[in-house]
Amino acid sequence: MTDYIVSVKGDQAQAYRLILGKIEIIRFEGEEYLPKSEFWHTFKKKIEYVEGERIAIIMIRDDPDFGIDPDLTIAGRFNNDLEDVRLAIDEFCLRNCEALCFPNAIDKLAHRSVTQERPYSEAPIVDDNLSDSDSSSSDETSIQAFYLKKTRSYKRQQ
Repeated sequence: MTDYIVSVKGDQAQAYRLILGKIEIIRFEGEEYLPKSEFWHTFKKKIEYVEGERIAIIMIRDDPDFGIDPDLTIAGRFNNDLEDVRLAIDEFCLRNCEALCFPNAIDKLAHRSVTQERPYSEAPIVDDNLSDSDSSSSDETSIQAFYLKKTRSYKRQQ
């Protein structure tokens, strides 16, 4: 079983594999993006999908009409840890996008619209030279602060 991320923006769609918490892009004949109308057919061909094979999908979309191909069999759970799935959702959720999980395994994240209250230019700036204690005292809702903490934590683990 494999976990996938499908990101839909405008008329384009792209796909990723989520393997042990790491995101790996899937290229279609060298291209990252496909037209939405061709996506599911090409996706199934690329991953060599066999009828009845169980997969899990995180869909990040800005088009509420774009859905899962009905021929896909959805797994009962994600192969990755739910924390890794949450982090992938947080990484991909952009302004005015919706996150859907198939299977619906994450409370309150299975169908969530992500909107931003203020324009990007008004977001607080976080200095990369701040220590963790300094950055935690800044605006706790700052996306820059969140990713700065995650990056430092990741660097320490390596």
